[in-house]
Amino acid sequence: MKNNTPKVSIVTTTLNLFKDNRQEFFRKCIESVHNQTYPNIEHIIIDGASTDDTLELIKEYQKKGWITYYSERDKGIDDAYNKGLKKATGKYIAYMNSDDCYYADDVIETSIKMMVQKKKYLETVLFL
Repeated sequence: MKNNTPKVSIVTTTLNLFKDNRQEFFRKCIESVHNQTYPNIEHIIIDGASTDDTLELIKEYQKKGWITYYSERDKGIDDAYNKGLKKATGKYIAYMNSDDCYYADDVIETSIKMMVQKKKYLETVLFL
């Protein structure tokens, strides 16, 4: 079933989550993407070369196979999102902040179904 559905890429940026005590929000973000019912999602984390324990937290989810991550200095959030856009391989791309989460497990599936049913394919970037 995964090969028959268009891939959705979710791009999330991070920087020093522990410094600002945002690690639990990040966990909810990652888990809300992982728990989506849609079968063909890649979640890309773009980290701005964090200097706290952020990378250890990211690696925890990378080891589970839930995410792919890249960590290097950037010129701010716009630069980080552009790096994520270049790494994304999905037909649809959504940006999700590291302290956001999906309110339901079928948000992506419902969004893709609606676009296909109405034959309204968006350009390259889809904000879910």
